[in-house]
Amino acid sequence: MARCPVIANCLASTHCPFCVDGSEYQPIDRKIVFPTQAARIAARKEWRKSMAFRNGRGNARKGRQGEREVARLFGGQRVPMSGILDGLPNDNVLPNGWRVETKRRKSGLTRLYTRLTRGDVDVLIVEDEDGPPLVVAPRTIWDLLGSPPSLKGVRWARVVWAGGTKTIRRWLSAEQADAVLFRADRRDWLVIFEASRLAREEEVAGGRA
Repeated sequence: MARCPVIANCLASTHCPFCVDGSEYQPIDRKIVFPTQAARIAARKEWRKSMAFRNGRGNARKGRQGEREVARLFGGQRVPMSGILDGLPNDNVLPNGWRVETKRRKSGLTRLYTRLTRGDVDVLIVEDEDGPPLVVAPRTIWDLLGSPPSLKGVRWARVVWAGGTKTIRRWLSAEQADAVLFRADRRDWLVIFEASRLAREEEVAGGRA
């Protein structure tokens, strides 16, 4: 058995037969680390210098900012640690009890934003071949839809969007969320949810120009 290189600095040298890669190492001088630990520390320092690490921290910070912004604008509650806790799988909870995923991106959903900013409709019903219709409502209209949401009294239109909602549907299903709150930078928040959650589904079934 090879002699441990740090045995003279270990308070638990009697544990040597049971020590694997420094698992039982208890240093007297903490500046002296086990060789495999030194390699891991060096690798961690190099990783922290990398662009991937910096981008990851920036994205996490941007995500937390988005969650706090949603809690402030919608009057809901941010879930601590972005839904990592058991029993709290999502980012935010809205005042109506819906659990939502909050997504901020540099760009995205440009066609839907453009259609809504024309000023002739308040809400969009998005249809494609990937699943049931989705409702897309701007933040400024969300409160008017009530709880549960209804299209009564708001202007809405259908939009056929080929293959454009796969990512949104994945967010909804994978996170078991009631809705996705999406914001492209320098634009307003959009509330996106399945049309089956509307209080009056016949409004969608009837169709409107």
